[in-house]
Amino acid sequence: MNKNIFRRGLCAAMIGAMALSAAACANSDQETTTGSTTDASSVTVPSTAPSTEPSAQNKIKTFSVSMNPDASAFLYINVYESAEEGKYTVDYQGEVRKQANLDVAVLSELAAQLESTGLAALNGKNENGSGEAGAAMFVEFADGTVLEANFTGQVSKEFQEAYQAMEKYFQTVLADVPEYVAQPTIGEGVNQQSLEEIQAIMSASGITNQDTLMIADVPKDDFFGTAVGLTKTDGIANATSCGAMMNTTAYSFVIVTLEEGADAKTVMDDFQASMDWRKWVCVAPSNALIAQKDNMVLCLMGSDQMFGQTKAGIEANGWQNLVTLDNPDM
Repeated sequence: MNKNIFRRGLCAAMIGAMALSAAACANSDQETTTGSTTDASSVTVPSTAPSTEPSAQNKIKTFSVSMNPDASAFLYINVYESAEEGKYTVDYQGEVRKQANLDVAVLSELAAQLESTGLAALNGKNENGSGEAGAAMFVEFADGTVLEANFTGQVSKEFQEAYQAMEKYFQTVLADVPEYVAQPTIGEGVNQQSLEEIQAIMSASGITNQDTLMIADVPKDDFFGTAVGLTKTDGIANATSCGAMMNTTAYSFVIVTLEEGADAKTVMDDFQASMDWRKWVCVAPSNALIAQKDNMVLCLMGSDQMFGQTKAGIEANGWQNLVTLDNPDM
């Protein structure tokens, strides 16, 4: 849908609404003023302000705009219908990240704001250039129409200006919303001791995208050995994993708690002997780490920044007998 079509659709909806309003007012006046003279000062002029409820045809179902202007920062604004009826979930990353469920009425003018920023005029643009910057827009309306634009290698001035205008709108909408602090999703039945240790490690790690991780209990079933990375379960009371829900990187972090009297070194040796560097399909970890603390043993596998940050968190939380391994296939 191009800019002119969008405007015609928006204008048509507004004109239609005004016409209905005018007709209703006219009927009301005829009923109340027939056979009498009305003082002009007592006539109520109908408001021309837009309704707080968005029309069905112009309601935005999904809104997403992102920008990486110089490869040093990634800014995004995502709006999508919440599971809670009558709510939109807004996920905004500007100077700080904010996330909230807001009433539909609060965002009812989103379509008008979109048009005023100039983003709609960029519909259909796909530009490639040199450099590492990039930007994208995807907007889906309730009637199925879509706005899209993509810039790779560089971001056009008009996109940057349009993004900044939309950002100001959301800064106002989210002014009273506290900063969003990312935390891993926690599954049911997670061992409390392991959970507290993982949370302490994550807190010390400096990983900012923790909401892409999930902490889960690993049941002792036929898949336990594969999921945890052990060939033996002797002496293991339970296991807890902290893994990426979106596997765009090789990352596996497991803590097992030991039964009373179990030998931590035996479990550490089993982790090392059972190390499966190829358990991911399209990616592979560059390093692994095995360590022990009290009645717990952990095994971390990963690459680059995620591995380094988690390793720093482990070291900061008093883990001992650290064994670091390199992927033999790299």
